Amino acid sequence: MLIEEGLEEYRHRLTRLGMPVHDVTQSLRKASEKGFSSIEVLQAAGRQVLTEYVLLKALPREVADSHLAGQIHLSEIWNWVLRPQTVHHDLRVFLSGEFKPSGVLASEAGKPENLSKALSLTLSLVEAFSKETSEGQTLEYFNVFLAPYLKGASSERVLSLLESFLQSLSFLGEDFQVSFGLELGVPDHLKDLPLAGMPGVYGDFEEEARRLLSLLVEAMRRLSLSKPPFNLHLIVKLRPETLNGKGLRELEKLHGLAASRGLPYFANISFEEASYTASGDCLSARWTGDWEIDLLRCGCLGKAAINLPRIAYEARGNKNRLFSLLEEAFRLAVKALNVKVEEVKKRLGENLLPNLSRQSKAESYFRFQNVLCTVCLVGLNEAVKAYLGYQLGEELIPQHLAVEILEFLGKLAEEEAEKSELRIAFSHVVEDEASLRLASLDVERYGWSRVMVQGGRETPYYSYVPLTADIGPLKDRLEVEAKLQPLFSGGHFTPIPIEGETGKSLQKQTLNLQEKVGLRFYAYEQPLTYCASCHETHQGLKAKCPRCGSLNVEVYARQSTRYLPVKWWVHHGKLKALKGSKRSA
Repeated sequence: MLIEEGLEEYRHRLTRLGMPVHDVTQSLRKASEKGFSSIEVLQAAGRQVLTEYVLLKALPREVADSHLAGQIHLSEIWNWVLRPQTVHHDLRVFLSGEFKPSGVLASEAGKPENLSKALSLTLSLVEAFSKETSEGQTLEYFNVFLAPYLKGASSERVLSLLESFLQSLSFLGEDFQVSFGLELGVPDHLKDLPLAGMPGVYGDFEEEARRLLSLLVEAMRRLSLSKPPFNLHLIVKLRPETLNGKGLRELEKLHGLAASRGLPYFANISFEEASYTASGDCLSARWTGDWEIDLLRCGCLGKAAINLPRIAYEARGNKNRLFSLLEEAFRLAVKALNVKVEEVKKRLGENLLPNLSRQSKAESYFRFQNVLCTVCLVGLNEAVKAYLGYQLGEELIPQHLAVEILEFLGKLAEEEAEKSELRIAFSHVVEDEASLRLASLDVERYGWSRVMVQGGRETPYYSYVPLTADIGPLKDRLEVEAKLQPLFSGGHFTPIPIEGETGKSLQKQTLNLQEKVGLRFYAYEQPLTYCASCHETHQGLKAKCPRCGSLNVEVYARQSTRYLPVKWWVHHGKLKALKGSKRSA
């Protein structure tokens, strides 16, 4: 009746929120299969209700429809009106005693006097802020900002404290994703920076910064002898001024951990100052040009993805139409991100994010005006193939088209920033749900005769530069990615598969990538098998434990950017490729 009377929008607003009985039953079944607790079912129900609220109430109708139809995809849509995805901390604010996180005991707050109290405070702030971010937190310049607390402390004592600290963080669970920004020495721009809450400058503590890094790597190695803490991520900055004799010795230890467990990430900071997360998000110091303002006390607000292959299908070889559709999809993504900006700003004003909104020196801790809004580009590889007939790595012409697309979108982002002061950057890293959902919707819409997908008929998905592509040697694939990564200033990541390499051979490869190839953010990866019977982790995909023969094993592998239990994977196309690879045993 409402629709007949021309009140479709009013009917749309009155739609009841909730989950059908069938969906609740499916949630219970999936939780059981994946080993989740009943809390996960409760959270899934809450996410479903919030998703419907965002689509029915918060978003403009055209944006909601474009998400449902698969023109765009809104990451973590249930969080769209609640909180940012990540925060990049400035530990100095807490170490100086300026800021006391909400919910932290009075005995743990305030200016710490030694490393034990500094680590305890850091643990408390991660717990406190975990409720106010949906994806994770980054502790930038971790070993530099904590270096002064090593003065006079024995290595045995420091190692013991770090082991306890990392173990406590790992016990917090998978929802507590923490990235450690680590340095091989004190970077030039930090050397003359005053210490937080004590006299001196950080340049006075270069040896302590390296010692803390070395002991942190050793603590992580010891913890990883059993089950590695997959919610903790070491992100190592590689910059010319610290890649010297002493820095290289620490780098060798990191590559030993990479060879055995694949845990460290490597960030090439030769080009510009930047802060990374384990999800591939990147904050670069190109927004205001001030590294402190651009990288610290801000983060990624949210991600809206554009379905590039659909644009290529609709363009039908017409370049003007291709760019017209690109602009249309970009405008829809920006409209969605603007909604999130306004909604999260309301939550900050309502004190529903008490730590992010807490005042420090006449401004809130979270520098909301510098928050990053990320536009993800899904299926760049399939889009250029649909348009030109070649994948990204097969010819130079597809790569030229990719660069042309990214430069065109970059200009649109600059225009939007001038108009609305929205910090927009592009990323090729998307959640697997997006590549699966958008590919499946396009198969339904266009049929198998027109779509370009990876994974085949049973498990279609879109990709960036797929490992399965016929590009030739790994070196050629890395060069293609190195060419495109600078254009994805909001997020990029390259997994480099390894098998049987030593730490020294990997370090040699890293230095080559640093000096000659120019790859910006990557990690070495291999499947890992954890035995719940003898509590040891082994390299490779194993059906049973090589040590005790137990079948009670759990396999971990990098689904996208970080390690997850394979039984949690939603990406069955990638799972099929993993099980069929030569790394299986």
